[in-house]
Amino acid sequence: MLLTNDLKKNIASWLIAVMVVVAFILPMYFLTKWSWSNIMLVPGALYLAYVGLRWVARFGTFDIFSYQFVNLFSSFRKGAPKKYNDAYEYKSHMTEQRENKPMVWLPWLTVGAICMILCVVFSFFPELGR
Repeated sequence: MLLTNDLKKNIASWLIAVMVVVAFILPMYFLTKWSWSNIMLVPGALYLAYVGLRWVARFGTFDIFSYQFVNLFSSFRKGAPKKYNDAYEYKSHMTEQRENKPMVWLPWLTVGAICMILCVVFSFFPELGR
């Protein structure tokens, strides 16, 4: 089995998504008096918000702001030509880039949804936690 770049990205994303939650949960459990519901709420909400913002950005919602930043930074380079003539050219270039590179969202959505489900379960059944 060959490890393609997409498979490597997926594996790395799964590992990072799980390890960040574990690295957050352990100190919060042992160093604070938070309930399990509150502990699971923070990473779950952050992961789902991250997926939502990435999803909105993939539709090109923030392309005009990115275009302005590209022009701003290229204006500081002396004698450097502008990368893109207008915003439409930048938007079409970014649309092409998005089609060629799929977004890795499944690990973040899955781990975030599991954390939110556990948050709800622990809020209704606090005796399962602390």
